[in-house]
Amino acid sequence: MAEKSENKSLYLYTALIFIVAILMIVISFFSQINLDKQHNEVTGDDSTGNSITERAAQLSDENMILLETNKSLNEQNSDLTSKNWELSEQISDLEKKLENANILCEALNEYENGNTEKANEYFAELDPVLFTQEQQKVYNSLQEKLVK
Repeated sequence: MAEKSENKSLYLYTALIFIVAILMIVISFFSQINLDKQHNEVTGDDSTGNSITERAAQLSDENMILLETNKSLNEQNSDLTSKNWELSEQISDLEKKLENANILCEALNEYENGNTEKANEYFAELDPVLFTQEQQKVYNSLQEKLVK
């Protein structure tokens, strides 16, 4: 009889394990469904075909806007590049004019200090095309003084 009671308890333990396993399977199934629903609510995903089409259309519109913005920015970049080049040329010209004006000042200072040889050396380096009207007057008067 001891064997029957041992078998009975063995059957009870087996049945209990089986029931717990079934309960765990059912709970995990419903938990997974609940997690999927919560995930869809958080991400805003719908499993319908319309939402994918709508999302594709929205992305296409955003892409068109980005392409137009990119085109506009490229045009602005090209305009700014050409303006930068023009300004660089102007700076170069102004630097040449400044250097020429400084040489004129040095020539005038040397002449006034009585060093006509040094003034003639500076005078030879001058480019009269780069002078303003006032500088041209000073150049002409210095030229007359150095020729005498």
